[in-house]
Amino acid sequence: MECSETEGDVELMQEKASAFFNDLDDIKQNNPDHKETLDFMQFLIGTFILKEVTARKVFPYSFDWIANTMNIEISKAKQREQSFDKVITFLVSENPFIVTNISFAFSGFIHDLFYYSRSTGGHKENAQVFVEEYLDAFCKVIEKTHEEDGIKALIQIVSWCHQLQMQEGEKMASESISRLYQVVADPEMKKIFHFISVWPIRTSVNSPRCNGAISLSGSMMVN
Repeated sequence: MECSETEGDVELMQEKASAFFNDLDDIKQNNPDHKETLDFMQFLIGTFILKEVTARKVFPYSFDWIANTMNIEISKAKQREQSFDKVITFLVSENPFIVTNISFAFSGFIHDLFYYSRSTGGHKENAQVFVEEYLDAFCKVIEKTHEEDGIKALIQIVSWCHQLQMQEGEKMASESISRLYQVVADPEMKKIFHFISVWPIRTSVNSPRCNGAISLSGSMMVN
């Protein structure tokens, strides 16, 4: 993908990704029978760029690419209709290309959504909808696939729920992490679990006060 040739230039990366995204829109107009695959390719582009800008903490761009990825549409408008409907359709697709790639792509998207929201407070409504409507199903998928990005997403969800005092979501994600710890055998993955077992959960990313940590027994350890 051309975006990998931008040598860390975020502006150039966005320019290339947006052009590719829009090119796929044009292709869809002439290939309606392949719309689902092309929509998913746009979703993959969105998750790739979102990961890059979020890792660099260029959060204004993260805001845009979360919305672009959810909507399968490029826009810089601050007010946009957003829902998980388009993304969720990929999870139930029988398209072989989508089935092969959806797990890591969706897990990465959810990780970045909650990391962004935890860090800035943005996209709070989208994060809340996900916790209330889709978290249970997401936990079940990750417990089946043991997807590394999915486990990291659950970590972000626990912290986000703790900040917003969404106790049910916090408990659900924490207990899922605990169950995963019991069955994951990969030594490198075990290192992640041992790290998060003492990982402080803060009320905000800038707050020095620790309120608790994830327990691998599936509960919260409160300080």
